[in-house]
Amino acid sequence: VTDAAQVDVEPSKVLWLRDQVWQGARHIVEEIWGETYDHIEVLFAIHVIHAPLFGRFAREEFFSQQAPLHGDTFTPRVISASIRADEVAYAWTKELFGRTLGDDPTFGSYNRQLMQFWAEKWLPLEITALHDFKRLWQGTHRLQQLGDRPEGLAASLERVVEDWFDNYSVLFDIPFDIAAFLASDF
Repeated sequence: VTDAAQVDVEPSKVLWLRDQVWQGARHIVEEIWGETYDHIEVLFAIHVIHAPLFGRFAREEFFSQQAPLHGDTFTPRVISASIRADEVAYAWTKELFGRTLGDDPTFGSYNRQLMQFWAEKWLPLEITALHDFKRLWQGTHRLQQLGDRPEGLAASLERVVEDWFDNYSVLFDIPFDIAAFLASDF
């Protein structure tokens, strides 16, 4: 890595490592890559919990939707490719965790119980990551003014959580209370 490249990355690295906004997300990444040894749990944590909750909330509801309010029309175009990639990932995620593991004739019930256990482990970390990230919504006067409008924090969070419930929690039959999740430290 050249010195110039290191200088360009350094401010972002400092934010990722030290800023409270990213602490919850960073903790999840550290847990996934440093403390999780089951490769299927790693896939579950990334593709069933983190990407569809925090990833979508940050990428679609914050960066894509809110950037134009601040004159940034470039960010939504760049992020659109990752949004499409998540749509593709959902197809194989649904196949792996829903049909292959969850509907297995011999071990399906056990697999769903294991996925419920994993969800109970990862969802509290996800709540913390979302809670930390919401500070960015309070970062500018324009975002604070959104309040209860469809572009506001509460409406955006509700859209993401309801979509996760409809598309992901059904893969493993977790008892999930959307209202309680949304009320958790929000």
